[in-house]
Amino acid sequence: MGWPLAPRAKWLIDSGMRKGTPREDFEHVVTAYGRHRSMETAAAYLMLLDPRGVVRWRHNGPMDEEAFAGLSCQTAALLN
Repeated sequence: MGWPLAPRAKWLIDSGMRKGTPREDFEHVVTAYGRHRSMETAAAYLMLLDPRGVVRWRHNGPMDEEAFAGLSCQTAALLN
């Protein structure tokens, strides 16, 4: 499963995500912390943002091996 986040960290992440999302779309946006079984079969629009809020990776549709590999690669690049 994912790593635990302090409540303050979740609040900061969620607040940052909301900045770039129109208020009318709030009910359609969820921030996932860690890997969830339901994400493996769900179709979604996913984005990875860098610390400045720039989109570094995006995917639309079911999360398959190719998409996960792209996300993993971009995440590793941002963490290094």
